[in-house]
Amino acid sequence: VANTTIRLEPGVNYGTILIRPVEGAANTTSDCDYLVYRNEMLRKVENLTIVGAKDATVEAFKVVAGHIEGSTGYVVDIKNLVIDGVEFADTYTNAPHSYAAPIFFDLTYTNVDGLTVKNCKLIGNDDKVNFVYFTIDDSSAFDGVASNVTLTGNTVDGIARLCELRQTKNVTITNIFVIKRTFIATIV
Repeated sequence: VANTTIRLEPGVNYGTILIRPVEGAANTTSDCDYLVYRNEMLRKVENLTIVGAKDATVEAFKVVAGHIEGSTGYVVDIKNLVIDGVEFADTYTNAPHSYAAPIFFDLTYTNVDGLTVKNCKLIGNDDKVNFVYFTIDDSSAFDGVASNVTLTGNTVDGIARLCELRQTKNVTITNIFVIKRTFIATIV
């Protein structure tokens, strides 16, 4: 549902939180001009804010997109997602990718226009972890993109880098607190 704020409860380990449109909320291909095949579907997540709480942890946010029964696939169109004040565990892995990330977007079937990650925290001990990671399968017929990405006021330590951003434009990174050792960004 558009314009929704989800407030996490204190003291809960949420594991992986799935971001996916409600079942059956598919739009027709006429809603956008970037679907490749007629039997693809577009689903939207708009104006969603997720707010952390004291002693609540999240392993990862994962966008559910891709192939579904009876279609070539479905694209998730994310507009204005805000992740605010969430504390992440460094235990999440998203194989087959060589780097894990608690905020991971596979742009093979996902578009992002407006992502703000602010006041979040990831303290780890793993040189195979990024805080935010955008990737894309170069062999895909669909070319997703991420734009208008803001990372601000976040605290990270003990991970490989703050972010790796492929297919990304209009990125703002400010007020990042690095305690000891973390590379800031790779933008491809």
